[in-house]
Amino acid sequence: MKLSKDKIVSLVFMALSVVILILTQNVRVLPNLAEPGPRLFPQIAAIGMILCGIGMFLDKGSSQANAEAYLTGEGWKRFAVVFAVIAAYVLGLFLVGFLIATPIAMLGFVAVLRSGKKVSVPATVVIAVATTVVLYFVFEKLFAIPLPPGKLFG
Repeated sequence: MKLSKDKIVSLVFMALSVVILILTQNVRVLPNLAEPGPRLFPQIAAIGMILCGIGMFLDKGSSQANAEAYLTGEGWKRFAVVFAVIAAYVLGLFLVGFLIATPIAMLGFVAVLRSGKKVSVPATVVIAVATTVVLYFVFEKLFAIPLPPGKLFG
């Protein structure tokens, strides 16, 4: 039985998802913790990824004969820029912390992912600030999970 590229990718995706699910068992959970604990979200994500991989494997709707390229040259450039923004964001989290790095990264994400559509500067700033505020509130206040202050200010 010859496997299509989609089926091979789905099998690799499922295998990596199972590895993630197994690695979540290494996350330390305090014995007196009444909440679900820090393992819950990664486990939900891994199970969701496994289900998506199964769906990809079982999908009969896509045909290799009439499939077009997933990423064109422009798509690869955008992918590289998004990867660079993510890398810069991780470095920014380490150096200047969440409250400074997140709105700057959001500005970068909106600029890259707007797909050629015009997005006004004020709207972009509102999106960046609102996303930062919501994430800060959810993690710091609701879940009581401290966000990185950064080495330069922490």
